[in-house]
Amino acid sequence: MNRLVIIGNGFDMAHGLKTSYMDFINWYWDQRVDAFVGNTTNIAEDILCKLIINESRRMSCWNVFSFQNSYFRNVQGNRTCAGYEVFQEIKNHSKTFSVECCPFFESIMQSIDTKGWVDIENAYYQFLKESATGVDSNCVVSELNKQLAFLQKKLIEYLQTIETNVFRNDLQGAMKDRLNPDDFSTEGKSKALDNIGINIADLATIRRNPRKFNKLFPERTMLLSFNYTATAEKYKDDNTIYN
Repeated sequence: MNRLVIIGNGFDMAHGLKTSYMDFINWYWDQRVDAFVGNTTNIAEDILCKLIINESRRMSCWNVFSFQNSYFRNVQGNRTCAGYEVFQEIKNHSKTFSVECCPFFESIMQSIDTKGWVDIENAYYQFLKESATGVDSNCVVSELNKQLAFLQKKLIEYLQTIETNVFRNDLQGAMKDRLNPDDFSTEGKSKALDNIGINIADLATIRRNPRKFNKLFPERTMLLSFNYTATAEKYKDDNTIYN
């Protein structure tokens, strides 16, 4: 009998990798804040969000803002807090700054603020359904698709910054360990055990019979990964297939 291991993002997170969408959005804000340096205008924008410095005697552009604010930069000019924290600080000073996010990105940020996580695909789908029934649906859907494509491009950039050279012996051991008959469905248990060559009546004493007990080792294991990283591929060997 073979074993199928279905792998999702929890697998990467179990390796300590920051692969959640919240991690990705936090990285996005780090990039936005770092880009303030050298921006000699009062506008910092992309397809998702526009940040504007309103008329101010203290600062005239984002480059000045970046170097005047010691609360998020040290004397060497390096950030001392996350870009997302800087964004929140900007939002909290509405007299000095204006923030204009597209509805799609606004919903992403709201989900992170209220739930601590976000499902970007589902947020996109909900806006797509709403947009398709609107008067200017073609225009709105076109903009929505551009915003999603922009996030996809940024996600690729982010994933390329993640070090995936990690390995856990305990997870490999679990993949190769014996099949547990208690995990079989009630209806399928007899059929599965027959396929292995074990009588269901032998289960009570099977641990005392090494020959039969070892039949519970899977012949082959397939790792079916839905992740954006190739972390699971490191567990591939002669008896383990990676897909």
